[in-house]
Amino acid sequence: AIDTLTRLCSFGSRASASQGLQAQQKWLIDAFGRLKISVEEQSFPGRHPQTGEDKTLVNLIARIQPAWATA
Repeated sequence: AIDTLTRLCSFGSRASASQGLQAQQKWLIDAFGRLKISVEEQSFPGRHPQTGEDKTLVNLIARIQPAWATA
């Protein structure tokens, strides 16, 4: 758990729509992909919390499908 938190913190500031947050999201998508967990990206308009600039924000939705649900 500490290694994961250290890695997450290594991306720097993760304010909405920042490069740090985008790097974290890519890392999470890749990590879930290695576990065969599907990830949906839900985009929506918003404002950057520091600049007020209009940005496209993204939620990540990971879906874990238990084996018994597909049998």
